[in-house]
Amino acid sequence: MLGINELGYPVSSFESALSELVGKIVLAQPEAVIYLEILPPVNDVKARENGLPEYETAANVEKFNQVIIKIAGKERVVLLDIASCLRDSEGQLPEELTRDGVHFSADGYSRWADYLRTHTMEPERYFYNRNEG
Repeated sequence: MLGINELGYPVSSFESALSELVGKIVLAQPEAVIYLEILPPVNDVKARENGLPEYETAANVEKFNQVIIKIAGKERVVLLDIASCLRDSEGQLPEELTRDGVHFSADGYSRWADYLRTHTMEPERYFYNRNEG
């Protein structure tokens, strides 16, 4: 997963760079199971209170996540929706899971790790799915 810091770049350059990176990984490591993670949510209010960059917003996260989803589909790699275990009913990172609106608290990292431990894919299934397209 590329981090939240990439939100400061234009979406188009992020898309071309990520697409190129995934393509290179597929070529360099053809036996690897490749995972892309969508970006986790942010807490807009807390991020502003802590003076974090203006581009670190839920709306910008969503734009970048659409690119990640698109590339995962195009490259036929595993897409992990880590945000599903980290967002509240309004799509925000709950205050108790963040230190500053963007970076996780210990509980946030714990949820992320728990999600990753339970969302792996067997290589046989991965390659079957990659080769069926």
